[in-house]
Amino acid sequence: MRSKKRLAVLLSAGLVLFFGMLPVGMALADGLPGMGIGSAGLPGATQPGASLPGASLPGFKPYQTVHLGANLDHSVIEVMAYECPYCMRLETTMLRWSATLPRAIRFDQMPAAIGKRWVPMTQGFYAAAVIDPKAIPRFNAAAFSLVQKQGYAFQDPRTYALAAEEAGIPPSLYREMLGYKGVRDLVYNDEKIMLKTQIVKTPTLIICGRYLINPGDTQGNYSLFFQLANGLVSRCESLDKLKGSSQ
Repeated sequence: MRSKKRLAVLLSAGLVLFFGMLPVGMALADGLPGMGIGSAGLPGATQPGASLPGASLPGFKPYQTVHLGANLDHSVIEVMAYECPYCMRLETTMLRWSATLPRAIRFDQMPAAIGKRWVPMTQGFYAAAVIDPKAIPRFNAAAFSLVQKQGYAFQDPRTYALAAEEAGIPPSLYREMLGYKGVRDLVYNDEKIMLKTQIVKTPTLIICGRYLINPGDTQGNYSLFFQLANGLVSRCESLDKLKGSSQ
């Protein structure tokens, strides 16, 4: 009974946000070109620092546009996956960059739920995040290590149960949360975003619900990638100001 009351309090405290995004934490990083989810690499990727072909051409846009709604106007979301080595290696750099964002912009992570095999990862992430958002850095570090260093299957629910336990989350509470409607809703909303954006590379940033960028878009030039991200965040802020002044 106490655990059920705790679940209700957690959800009502505002942990379930717009499309289900929740704050996340750190692992380790260094820059490498973005890659497709799973084992599919990025064709034509070059070394970090390479020039960006077409960057000086009129109309060149190293990003995609999407329309996810006004409720994401003040957010930057990193779409990631635990089997993606680039997500693991880039995470600290990404989190450090996120700390430089304007105060009005919230940074979140979102598991890449692109099919049934990715549902256990997505369920595990949201279950851990709803129970204790502060445990997510430990959960991420454990999940990355289990999948990429210790050979655990990314699609196996037991991988994330073990990651949760290593992160200090009580196993009984974690199992109960997996079946909770609030977590199912978060997974469903995650799947809707993935379906609408058609993201197939991780890590990818969704900036203010309008732009998608992946390190592969800048051929692994991470300095340029974060400059591009900063520029798109500034564009979003400018558009919001223009929208506000016209009302």
